[in-house]
Amino acid sequence: MHRRLKLFFSITVSIFFIYISLGKIDHENLTNLLINANPIYLFLVFILEFILIEVSAHRWNFILKSFGVFLNTKLVFRIFYKSLFFGSFMPGTLGIDSAKVYFMKKNKVSVSKSLLSIIVDKIFTLYGLLVVSTISFFFLKNDTLSSELSYIFGFIFPVTTAVGFVFFASLKFFSNRNINLSFIKYINSFTSGLKTNFFSSSIFFSILGAFNYSFQFYLAYKAFGFGGNFFIFSLFVPVIIILQSLPISFLGFGLREYSAIYLFGLFGAQADISFMASCAFLFVSLLCILFGYFRSVF
Repeated sequence: MHRRLKLFFSITVSIFFIYISLGKIDHENLTNLLINANPIYLFLVFILEFILIEVSAHRWNFILKSFGVFLNTKLVFRIFYKSLFFGSFMPGTLGIDSAKVYFMKKNKVSVSKSLLSIIVDKIFTLYGLLVVSTISFFFLKNDTLSSELSYIFGFIFPVTTAVGFVFFASLKFFSNRNINLSFIKYINSFTSGLKTNFFSSSIFFSILGAFNYSFQFYLAYKAFGFGGNFFIFSLFVPVIIILQSLPISFLGFGLREYSAIYLFGLFGAQADISFMASCAFLFVSLLCILFGYFRSVF
């Protein structure tokens, strides 16, 4: 009953934002945009999304090893793609995370280790998105953003720094104390893994992944005829990715489209183009997940 209620709520939220988005676009122009879309740019989006998923699977495997979970690499990839495939139809990313825990448990990995690996993976992802958004803010000219947006993104840098500091300081705190709890033991195990190049690699790939998201949106917009400053995309796309990951909508549908229409509309992008580019991003993501799932299973 609880799952059905959550699913009903997420679908309702998606329908609400889709309804608002459709009210802002020229429906007759959608067909023209689709017919005249540049297939080369859309194919590049597919390649970038597939690379992003593969790198994300590798990073999660590294995190699992830091918690003392040593599974066959092919098995980890199979679990990752199966989780994406079955969990994509649940609210936000909760369905994907639940699927990961379920499949890991079937392979005799404790729920606590699975959850901690997912939490750490999300922290790295969030940190990469915030860093990219912050870097982009400083590359844009002062007169590019309105004063309100300048104030908002001007606070992202200290927030990013604070998030990273608290996270890494807490790891150091736990590693220096002999606390006899299984949870702390896993943290200590992970902290010992930081002595290798794992930490720097994870941060690097998280930032690279955030730029990958931005470049996908950039190419998707170019496919439908809009070419703006790349740093505008790398400033706003991390915000859109974070919003679509919230467990309040179905596949991020509606929330992602409305956010793209509003944010990129501030810089001259037509609502029709934002809607089509956002939908193309979703379609390509699902296509990559489907391709990866069958590749890992067969």
